[in-house]
Amino acid sequence: MRALKKRLSGNRNFREVMLALTVLETCVKNCGHRFHVHVASRDFIDGVLVKIISPKTNPPTIVLREFK
Repeated sequence: MRALKKRLSGNRNFREVMLALTVLETCVKNCGHRFHVHVASRDFIDGVLVKIISPKTNPPTIVLREFK
């Protein structure tokens, strides 16, 4: 989980961000309840995911489409 946070937060390489989001999606689909609780925690959502889609980082449209 720490590795995903590191790849997602503050990274300007959007290809790397997309790959990390793909790994996160795969883990959510295949892991259990414990992982779901960790991903759904306010710390992870506010600290990592909200920062990715904020206008300050100017994410490409493909990143924005991934969240919808």
